[in-house]
Amino acid sequence: MTKTILKNKKDGTYGTLEYSMFGGSVHWFDGEILGKSLGESIQNILGRWDIVPLPEGYEVGEYGGVKKIEK
Repeated sequence: MTKTILKNKKDGTYGTLEYSMFGGSVHWFDGEILGKSLGESIQNILGRWDIVPLPEGYEVGEYGGVKKIEK
């Protein structure tokens, strides 16, 4: 499944846009921990995150989020 890749406008963190019955949320990795925002409108999410292509050297994690590829 193709994921929408996001980049945080303030700190440059990469994440993925996820959808549920509660609205949209963003999943991201902070070191080894998967973070997740609460369900909110897409307009609110896009106020803080930009849609970007998947950066080179990164992959989408099993549960969403974007992490560096370990070599």
